[in-house]
Amino acid sequence: GSGGISKTDSFDVAIEAATNNDTLVASAASPPTAAAAAAPSSDNNTSSDATIAATLQAMEQLVDIFGFTPTVASEAVDAVGPDVAAAYNYILDGGYGEDKGGPVIPKTDCPHVDSRVRVTLEDLCIGHHCSHYRDVKEERAGGGGGLKGEVEYEEDEEGTTRKICPSRENWICLQCNVSRCSRYVNGHALSHWEDTKAKEVALLEAKRRRRCHPCSSDETNNDDDGDAAANESAAENDDNCENINEKTAAAGHCVMVSLSDLSVWCYECSSYLKHPKLDPLLKRLEELKFPSSSASSGGEERQQQQQQGMKGIENEDIVNHEEGKGRAGGKKEADTEAAAQEESSDYSSDDSVAAEAAEAEREASLFWKSNPPPPLPTTLAEMANFINSPRCKSIAVLAGAGMSVASGIPDFRSAGFGMYDTLQPELLTATEIEREAIRADPTTVFEKSMFLQNQLPCLELKRPFILGTVNKTWRATLAHRFVELLHKKTGKLTRWYTQNIDGLETQCTDLPQNKVVAVHGSMGQAHCEICDTPHDFQWFCNAVKTQIKDVTGQDPAAPQTSTPIPCRNCGRNTVKPTIVLFRSNLPAEFFERIRDDLPSVDLLIVVGTSLTVAPANSLVYKVPHDALRLVVNNEPVGVRLGIRYGEESTRDFFGRGKCDEVLLELMCQLGWLEDLKGLVEDLPEESARVLRERIMEEEANGFGGGDGSGADEVLSDG
Repeated sequence: GSGGISKTDSFDVAIEAATNNDTLVASAASPPTAAAAAAPSSDNNTSSDATIAATLQAMEQLVDIFGFTPTVASEAVDAVGPDVAAAYNYILDGGYGEDKGGPVIPKTDCPHVDSRVRVTLEDLCIGHHCSHYRDVKEERAGGGGGLKGEVEYEEDEEGTTRKICPSRENWICLQCNVSRCSRYVNGHALSHWEDTKAKEVALLEAKRRRRCHPCSSDETNNDDDGDAAANESAAENDDNCENINEKTAAAGHCVMVSLSDLSVWCYECSSYLKHPKLDPLLKRLEELKFPSSSASSGGEERQQQQQQGMKGIENEDIVNHEEGKGRAGGKKEADTEAAAQEESSDYSSDDSVAAEAAEAEREASLFWKSNPPPPLPTTLAEMANFINSPRCKSIAVLAGAGMSVASGIPDFRSAGFGMYDTLQPELLTATEIEREAIRADPTTVFEKSMFLQNQLPCLELKRPFILGTVNKTWRATLAHRFVELLHKKTGKLTRWYTQNIDGLETQCTDLPQNKVVAVHGSMGQAHCEICDTPHDFQWFCNAVKTQIKDVTGQDPAAPQTSTPIPCRNCGRNTVKPTIVLFRSNLPAEFFERIRDDLPSVDLLIVVGTSLTVAPANSLVYKVPHDALRLVVNNEPVGVRLGIRYGEESTRDFFGRGKCDEVLLELMCQLGWLEDLKGLVEDLPEESARVLRERIMEEEANGFGGGDGSGADEVLSDG
């Protein structure tokens, strides 16, 4: 209709039409048509203005925060009104758009948690297929709005072929413990709730009728019992049958947990949940999904398993679970350098990564059976010889937070003193609801949906980091200089993949920046999160300095209150450093580069990373089977990904120790010590101290480096 929001109009056209007094009536009880939306309201201009504002605000959130197209957003608002959560679910349940992360603020007062969550810690298990086709008999056999409609087939113990759903994106019902697939498979989680709710409604209605007409017969009494859990739930609610609208009387099995990201969703409330009762269940699921994450807890049961079951260094493998929420996996204090500043964007080492790694390891084993491996370097001197040999033509580096620890960059995740543990939400410029969400999960402040809703908390927490970057408060370490010299002296560096966002690699002026892929973005540049327009970094830093308050209280010149920094192109308050926020996509360059780079790599050097964040950790098993892998870290990592230590190793060399110290030793073996002497004043204090001590040692011994001295100080476990 003329004047309304057409399904083919752009979002800007929709705004223009609405603000030109073409009223958009948006009622959940009576959704408008496009023609009705065009009809002006002369009776209640105030009401119509409020409706227009609510409609446009809902559409803007659907487009800007959740990434739906204007067409889809318009259709959703037209169907269910300007309720963002309802429109969001309308889009996903109907398969009209792709999930971009969900509502940012979890519900903390869901009335269904206490009455509906009955699964115990002992009940929980993972790894099951969706059991819809096995369990459902009298209920509908179809899905509940699934987008794919995919099925697979397997044989049971009796040899009977049966239909199953693909084993991905499953949810567990926290009332009856069944597994059901998500809306992105066949939608059986949704249909489970709908079916159980329908049964409860029918049973409660039957009981209400019996109370009102005790002498009348009830057809429902002749029905078979149906779902046992639904009957049980209805029976427990029998005392509330006089109030059929009581909040939880007929809610069905509405609370479910995702095995993909361990989020909890209530279908009845249409919201993600945060609740103290859920925390033990989520912790147990995390232990089941990432079994080695409990290794650092020191529990007797885990220690017994280590002694009786697994052998060697595999027991040391520690896996952090960061599913977009940065949950600390209990890393040992000695390895805080591998978790200090390695920002992720909701990519984690999960079961799918482990499965890919296992398949790659199987293929590698077959490869080595027909292609006996050459001798593996057992010292850094031998590794230096390999790097200089004709056999080594292409080298890739995968770096994590450990590379930057010596620079003194603030720690985000360490228990007790990291930023996440010391964060005070009440100091942030945010609504009370936003603060509550941040208290529940501090990493919420760096989620994309939160940032698009309110950029100030993110910028306030990043302020010292942003200004420290432009002022070069932190300097490139010896580990950074190793990669620079690797390119300068050998020309064999194919790519440096860094998971760090500190931008310290830009200080390596002898290294072309096209050799670097910042997997999670960089603090050294600025852009608009919405329109992606680049902004001058110096301009952005000046804006941060003068418009964003200092929540640390260390800058007396900082403003007392924060004001938004708008994009100079689109005008939205969404300018930030070019870091990848949680629940955002990684740069396309990362996927393009690994596709082109990895097939020819002869040596992968892994520096200071826990190898728990996917997809960056996939480099470990995507390099060729005959490529060597050098791991530089305080403790062994990546066992789940196929890295082997000790006698089992055929191609993995372990340089145990601090990144600066191990790589300095390697540079000495390569004969690069003279090249480092001129960099002493440019290094951070800790790196400079290590280098000075080594120079004094070499001079005292009369060595110039590169003669093999000190080679036995840092040895491979292989």
